Amino acid sequence: MKKQEPKHWFLLSYLVQQPGLWTPTSIVVGADTMNISIPQLNGYKQAHRVPEASVMIAVSYLGFQTEKAINGLPDIDPPTIASREYDEGVIAAVKISPHDSRQPLNPYANGDMDPYTVAKAEEWMRGFDATRRAQAADGSGIKQVPLPEQQAVVGERAEPVTSTRKKP
Repeated sequence: MKKQEPKHWFLLSYLVQQPGLWTPTSIVVGADTMNISIPQLNGYKQAHRVPEASVMIAVSYLGFQTEKAINGLPDIDPPTIASREYDEGVIAAVKISPHDSRQPLNPYANGDMDPYTVAKAEEWMRGFDATRRAQAADGSGIKQVPLPEQQAVVGERAEPVTSTRKKP
């Protein structure tokens, strides 16, 4: 009997629009390699009946290979085979939800209030806040990009704005 190759498990997190609010939902899927393609993601979404209006938040590599996972079954047990390349919860892709202008969604935020994940979420938020404060202090924060209506029309020369006020 041929030994089955281990599957890598991913947590696909979506925001699903319900009447008046966005509800997070997640599905665990298996893939044979780290290179998940967009068609695969869309296929998993359709297979699990995630609505088209949903927004993908993140794809997290779960980073464990248990006996059940090796045999292609979903499993949330502690790892029996260590992953040397990836830790639990490494984020492969993060999107910002359309109703949120600047704040990225916390990749560790979850609905089941797992104490380990809650602690990770708080740690992530503290690091995010500290980074933002440091960027604000040295001026290296997120630069505001002008809206299309604020940019010069193609073919016209943008004139610099000059003040008519005299310097003292």
